[in-house]
Amino acid sequence: MHRGEFFGVATVGERGQIVIPIEARKAYNIEIGDKLMVFGRRYAGGLLLVQADVFLNHVQETMTELTDLGRLLEDLRGKGMIERDSTAGPALEPEAKPSPASGNDSVSQGKDGSGGPVGEKGRRRDR
Repeated sequence: MHRGEFFGVATVGERGQIVIPIEARKAYNIEIGDKLMVFGRRYAGGLLLVQADVFLNHVQETMTELTDLGRLLEDLRGKGMIERDSTAGPALEPEAKPSPASGNDSVSQGKDGSGGPVGEKGRRRDR
């Protein structure tokens, strides 16, 4: 998509606000009212902006995959195909899946996720 693309320079205003260049907003389908999560990148010396709904979708997908892998691991252990590693910690218990964010949540809903994460200084990050 837009890997490593430079979109311009944003100046911090009096109230700490920045304007995301229009090319970046179009490329990542960022619209008025969208929520962006802001992460500090201590060692990279910058900030990371990620669309909240895209980030939360990735977290949910990762949690589901980890739960599935945990169940597979326990099944293999139960069949004696692998032994429990004493350093692995307690057995994984399947957790109830969190319900999708409701409409009154602070994260905007209904986006198709095509935006993708945006890295430091507006550069796209691969997922």
